[in-house]
Amino acid sequence: MDTSASFTVTVAPGAQPVTITPNGGNLPGETQGVAADDQFCVVSGGKGPYTLSVSAGALPPGMALEQSPNSDGSVNVFIVGTPTQSGAFSFVLTATDSTGAVASVSRTAVAKPAA
Repeated sequence: MDTSASFTVTVAPGAQPVTITPNGGNLPGETQGVAADDQFCVVSGGKGPYTLSVSAGALPPGMALEQSPNSDGSVNVFIVGTPTQSGAFSFVLTATDSTGAVASVSRTAVAKPAA
């Protein structure tokens, strides 16, 4: 009895994990009532496009997240808008790629009182 057999195994390279790289230590301080547009991190890896969400906590009221694509497939993430309330606002940014891979980072945005 012949127990040999031929077969082919194809090994696909693993996907790169999604990563969030903050720019520096702290978010720039915003001022209540003053428009802001600050880049605070880069999302890369995985397979775009990315969906961004605040999965815990909250951005300062009046502010939102925006993303701008880079030629290498990563995206710059900005916090934009005009804060309507002063204070420190802790939040978790979650980035999900098109395959469902997820990365998260905790950040705090500070909106100073209007002068």
